[in-house]
Amino acid sequence: MLGTTLQVFCGGAYLVAAGSLLSKRGFRWAIGLTGVAALIHLGLIVGRWVESGQLPIVSRYEDFTVDALVTVLLYLLLQWRWSQLRRPAALGLIFSGLLTLAALSYSRQTFPLGPALQTEWLLIHAQLNSLAVAVATLTASVTILRNEAVEQLGRWLLLWSLWLWSAMVAAGSYWASLAWGRFWAWDPVESWALATLLAYAVVIHLQRRPRTLRWTLVPYGLLLFTTYGLLLMMHSLHGSYLFQ
Repeated sequence: MLGTTLQVFCGGAYLVAAGSLLSKRGFRWAIGLTGVAALIHLGLIVGRWVESGQLPIVSRYEDFTVDALVTVLLYLLLQWRWSQLRRPAALGLIFSGLLTLAALSYSRQTFPLGPALQTEWLLIHAQLNSLAVAVATLTASVTILRNEAVEQLGRWLLLWSLWLWSAMVAAGSYWASLAWGRFWAWDPVESWALATLLAYAVVIHLQRRPRTLRWTLVPYGLLLFTTYGLLLMMHSLHGSYLFQ
């Protein structure tokens, strides 16, 4: 019960902080609130790790919770390094707040790792996915709230979105070869992940033309569908351990 209350606090804190940042009021207060919530959020994940004895990256609840935290931590790092991103990237906090709260709609039961999941490549693949989602989310935020001062940073984040997503796909393919003896099987998640990768590549190619940064939202939409929406509609090997 305490864990649920703390998670609700974290999700709500991210939303409140985002509102303050977007309204250009109380920047220091909002960043402080985000930092406190992130520490509590991290504590919840570490506590679950200690309690279950395995990394909390297996269930849908864990997937949502970890992705939200990684996005918040990346936001805090980027706004510390480039203060001009503080407001343009703030939509990432709304994403994290909603994802943190949405995680509570799934079972918090722990699920033991099957033989195919007992490998360090699960950790590599899952964390690359979380990083890719985080970077892509902040890129989309900068795209929506862009100005000339951050446009170049937005393009830089877009490149990282492609690199991390590509690395995630490559790590997943190698993991599949170890677990099932094949690199690719055109599983729905694999296919949509590849489509997302190609969409990002096309958009980056189009960046050579002026005023095309807004097209970043197209591959981002594909990324969100692949990561969170696809398993609601189609059966996939990924759903056997994530959609719980």
